[in-house]
Amino acid sequence: MNFADIGKLLIKLQYLETLMKLLISLFNSDIKGKKKYKIKDLSARNILDDNTKKTRQTLGQLMNVLKSEMPNFDNEEFEELLAKRNRFIHSFHKEFLSNKNFDDKEVTLFIKELWLLADKYTKIFTGFISLAAKLIGKGKISVAGIDEDEKYLYEYLIGNNS
Repeated sequence: MNFADIGKLLIKLQYLETLMKLLISLFNSDIKGKKKYKIKDLSARNILDDNTKKTRQTLGQLMNVLKSEMPNFDNEEFEELLAKRNRFIHSFHKEFLSNKNFDDKEVTLFIKELWLLADKYTKIFTGFISLAAKLIGKGKISVAGIDEDEKYLYEYLIGNNS
C-alpha cells in the first residue's frame, strides 16, 4: 500500500468538494434559497474565505443539489463517487488500515477506482466553472475555443443524454 496515494486522494477529494461548492455558488439565489437544500449562504466569497460556519454542507447535500438542479448528475456513477468517498473518509482506517487481514490489492484497487472517479468529476466541474467564467466575462460561449476540461464536460453531458 502506498500511503502517498492515500494522501493525494484525500487532497483530490477536498478539491473536488470545493469545486462543487463553487459551482453551486454560481446558482441563482432562488435555487440556493430553497429550504430543502440548506445552502442559502453558500457564496463564492464564503467558500474562498473558508467560512466553515456558512459552508458546512456534507458532500451528500451538495450532490443532491446538483442532481436536482442538473439531472445529468442523477446517475449511478455519481452515487458511486459519494459511496466510495464516504467509505474512504469514514471507514477506510477501520476496514483496511486497522485490519490485520486486509488485502493490499483490494486497497490499491479501491484507491485507484476512487481516484479515477474523483479525477473525472474534478475535470467536469472545472469545465463548468471555466464555462461560467467565460459566460460572465464574454457573454457567450464559443464551442470552437473550448478548453480540455470543457470538452470533458461536453462529452459527459452528451454521453448522459443518450
